Amino acid sequence: MLTKYYEILGVNSSASVEELKQAYRKRAKQLHPDKNKGANAHEQFVLLSEAYDYLVKFKSGKLKSKSTGLSHEEWVNQELVKTRQRAAQQAKMRYQEFLNSDEYKSLNSIVTIGEHLAFLFAVFMFIILPSGAFYFYGFKGFLGSLLLIVITLPLSIKGIKNLAIINTTKLLKSIFHLIQTKGFLIVFLTFFNFFTFLKIGMQTLISIYTLFGVFIIPISLSFFILIYFKKISGYQKRFYSLCIIPFAVNLLFLINYVFAKNPVLETYFFKKEMHASTGGWQESTYIYLENDAYANCQGIRSFWDYQAMAQKSRVSYVICEGFFGFRVLTDYKFE
Repeated sequence: MLTKYYEILGVNSSASVEELKQAYRKRAKQLHPDKNKGANAHEQFVLLSEAYDYLVKFKSGKLKSKSTGLSHEEWVNQELVKTRQRAAQQAKMRYQEFLNSDEYKSLNSIVTIGEHLAFLFAVFMFIILPSGAFYFYGFKGFLGSLLLIVITLPLSIKGIKNLAIINTTKLLKSIFHLIQTKGFLIVFLTFFNFFTFLKIGMQTLISIYTLFGVFIIPISLSFFILIYFKKISGYQKRFYSLCIIPFAVNLLFLINYVFAKNPVLETYFFKKEMHASTGGWQESTYIYLENDAYANCQGIRSFWDYQAMAQKSRVSYVICEGFFGFRVLTDYKFE
């Protein structure tokens, strides 16, 4: 069945996900019933969507389960009906309406952005990299850049072939469209929540257990409450519980941090925690402050950069009073 799907899209078995998207975009324009006047135009278009959906999931590893993975038959039972229903709806559209559909515009935007990024990569490798290497490192740097150019030559050539010239207007429209999609919103909220939790939440002077509780309790409550609303889809329930609720909590932490005032400088001697490794006991970046200060505030005693604290024995904290009354660490320095 895989061989048939590759034939339908007109690509070989080594095609990447990006190449599958490009092939589908091209073939969809040709096979859409509004353009294809053949007797079996509708079925051809539906089969094209089926082949594209399956191969993208197959190449992305989304067909694999924890054990042996989904077979084609299992995928047919789970996904084929939805795929064909969606394709049938698209086949009934007028051609221009199909091109303006959210699904096709999203695919088109992804391909457009990918083509421009590949083209810019080629420009960087052929022009900027060797010029910069020669300017900063002389002839040896230039020779080193040539080696990288040779290694990445297939990617650079593909980038140039797919896009002859930068189309700024088309690129900006594609970026603007993706920004408005659900996928972008999920990615943005996930990144915001993760970054704010580590950078702001962990710097708030509360215990790690309280911090996790502040997130877990409202997330759990929202999930159980939304279960009783049958009109809300499963996707919406997960989106509200796992994206919106954490976003709201993180927003409160952010406001507390941004509008913090009355900074106070506190300096402490510290000791590093030791942990076992293959070479014996080594120092970690988790510290214990003198007099067991801030024993319950694990966040302000955990660091990432070992070099900044190597051979140091004191740390100075700048601690402010947060907008909501929760004190926050706004700066630190090892001495």
